[in-house]
Amino acid sequence: MKKSICILGFALAGFVLFQACEEQSQQTETEKTAKFKMAEDSELALLMRQLTDETEAIREAVMAGETHPLWKRVQELHTAIPTDPASSGPVFQGFSEAFIGAVREMEAADSLGVKHFNAVIDQCMDCHSTFCPGPKRRIAKFYISE
Repeated sequence: MKKSICILGFALAGFVLFQACEEQSQQTETEKTAKFKMAEDSELALLMRQLTDETEAIREAVMAGETHPLWKRVQELHTAIPTDPASSGPVFQGFSEAFIGAVREMEAADSLGVKHFNAVIDQCMDCHSTFCPGPKRRIAKFYISE
């Protein structure tokens, strides 16, 4: 009988300790997640994603020899607020002007051509070589073999 009571006592004590540790572990996990806040996407990041989606559609049209509306919001590159304000400035403005110029040349061309499309992609690569190099691998996949 005493042996049963001892075993029951140890089991109960073990259960209580296990529960206490589990609660503390859950609190620690909650505290860890609370410390990290996801940054909201900047205007420029959202614009870049939209331009990427449009680029995919334009690329398909160029490859199929079809017409397609070109990038609609390119002028917003000048005013969209970046994630890092230090990324804005005269150098970025120069890159955005070059990109917009390449888009305008493509618009003025008689048809959607591989040469003009790749020139626009060149401008993307040039800018992303200086600012935010992360998407370069994805951008490189847009090139169309001539």
